[in-house]
Amino acid sequence: MGRLPSALYAASLLWEDGMPVVALEYGHFYEAQKYVFENFPRVRWASGWARWVPSPLRASAVWLVTLCRLFFAFVVQGRPRFIVAHGLQEQLLAYVIRIVWRVPYAVHVHEAFEYKDLSRTNKVFLAAEGTALCHADFLIFPESTRAAIYKKRYELQTPIYLAFNCPRRALPESGALPKELRLREAPVRALYVGGIGPNNALEHAVRALARFPELELCLVGWAEKRDKENLMRLAESLGVAHRTRLLGVVDEATKWALMRSSDISYCLYEPSTIRLRYVATASNKFMESLAAGLPVITNNCEGFKSLVEHYEVGVAVDDITDAGVQKAFRFLLADTERREAMGRRAAALHASEFNYETQFAPIHERLKEEFSRERKPRRIRFAGENA
Repeated sequence: MGRLPSALYAASLLWEDGMPVVALEYGHFYEAQKYVFENFPRVRWASGWARWVPSPLRASAVWLVTLCRLFFAFVVQGRPRFIVAHGLQEQLLAYVIRIVWRVPYAVHVHEAFEYKDLSRTNKVFLAAEGTALCHADFLIFPESTRAAIYKKRYELQTPIYLAFNCPRRALPESGALPKELRLREAPVRALYVGGIGPNNALEHAVRALARFPELELCLVGWAEKRDKENLMRLAESLGVAHRTRLLGVVDEATKWALMRSSDISYCLYEPSTIRLRYVATASNKFMESLAAGLPVITNNCEGFKSLVEHYEVGVAVDDITDAGVQKAFRFLLADTERREAMGRRAAALHASEFNYETQFAPIHERLKEEFSRERKPRRIRFAGENA
């Protein structure tokens, strides 16, 4: 239950392993991952209808309607045995469901928040975040830095698992690239997969095209109309619009076909929030790049930089500026054999260590235990009450 990419990424794998999944569809995130969403029964968590509700009551109205929809879903499909929540509001909703319907839950703590990064409404939700995390049966963090931040912030005693979002060792099949994408034969193709917006450092990549005429940039993912227009306006002003391809949301087979036909994965983000200061991107994007045998361009944050440099599978950008991004592209473009060797090491690393079977095995076993366990009432605690 929750926002993308982590919640549905994990849900799709659980679904394949025979665990029934119901997805909570959150606003425009359906459009962002409609090819994944359509695989599951789903309950819509929409907020657009509430624009007419006075601002102080808007969030409460959305929550009330969502809880009613969940109630009817539970009546029709049965009460869930367990919830895996992802996202600030979603983990609080899981906590409410625990109180009302006595359903246990875990939280996949993919995001990390600070008050200054949030809207007024979400600041209220952040104030209750510790209570939701303390009451979870266990927590999943994508790496140790975020786990340490939250363990210190809320004095957590809740069991913690660390796991990157990795694809299975046996990768999905992919066919030929669809003709409607009208991709040209590019000497070198850089691929970005994910949300397209102002924090994705994509302007630096577009400007790099002007310096490297052999390079093509393909962007896969959902974007606001204004963000697409701004990016293409920049590309046109630099004379590189024909090498800047906005491909929108694609299905899984097409995504993997694009990854297998590309040469570089662009996994760079502006460090504008606490999460982006500590991690380069959602770990599934990074790990899918390794699985596809693509050398990555990523941030110099603690976890990914050490991985990239230790295993020699890409470049960590120390300076997220036009010059810093161009330096990274120059390094990868200068030596084809070196770049291809990085890709082979990346694929081998996926096969040996960073795959679903290795990373999620302990969590998967814990979930199976939770599915089979008889539940007993649990005393309600508040943040800080972990004894």
